[in-house]
This record gives sequence, C-alpha cells and structure tokens, in this order.
Amino acid sequence: MPQFSADIVVPGGQSDPAAFRLVLRVNNTSDRPGTILNPDMGRPDPSLKWPYSTDAYRASLLMSFHFLHLTLEDDSGAEVPQNLFSTWSTPAIRPPRELEPGASLEIPIPLGELYPLESGKSYTVQGEYGQDEKVAARATVRAP
Repeated sequence: MPQFSADIVVPGGQSDPAAFRLVLRVNNTSDRPGTILNPDMGRPDPSLKWPYSTDAYRASLLMSFHFLHLTLEDDSGAEVPQNLFSTWSTPAIRPPRELEPGASLEIPIPLGELYPLESGKSYTVQGEYGQDEKVAARATVRAP
C-alpha cells in the first residue's frame, strides 16, 4: 500500500477566476511517519520585481524542476495552455517534511494565475507532486 495519497480541495468564498486557487493536499495514509518533498521553495528575490503571487512563484519553481506537474482540460477535453512564468531562480530545497500517520501537507495552486480561466466554466485538473515518491489527484472544478 502506498504511504501517501493526494486530493484536490477548492477553498470556499472565491469569486474571481483570475484569483481562483486550489489546494493539492498530500495525505499520509499509512500507519507510520513518512517524509515528502517540502513544497516551500522560498520567496522571489525583491530584485526580480516578481509581479505574481508567492504561490505562483513556488508553483512555477516546483513545475520547472518537475516536482509538480499540472494538466488542465476544459469541459470538451481540450488541454488549456498554461501561462508560463520564468522565475530565473534555482529552488532552495529545504529538508523533507515529515508527516505523521493521518497528517497532511497542503500545496497552494494559484490556478487562475497559471491558466486563463473563464468564469462559470468547468475544468478537469490533474496534479502530480513529489520527488522520489509521487502522488497524484484529479478533480473537476468550476471557475467562479
């Protein structure tokens, strides 16, 4: 049995498709502690004048180093092109996060910054996360 699983959570109270956020939640489903890649990749250097959120910076770094993979499809099954951000940075990989049995780790995904979303439209999002051991989740979401 795998030690970790993942699911996608949509926080409530969102009204702007450009600011639409998801959470990729990694869960320790085993009866023993385990470690997983720490998603905290730091903050953008002020000299970069990063125009997006810190979550977009971290997600972009995770994706550029293949620790996070996202796919978004519209309701017709067509893949939605991702807005690509160059961070011009090398991630500061922190020590792995230890998760006790039943504990979870939340990775914010700023979907509205990473993809052009249309208000009221449904999308299928797939996320895969990790370094050595990977977890994946899939969900259908509606942009506010």
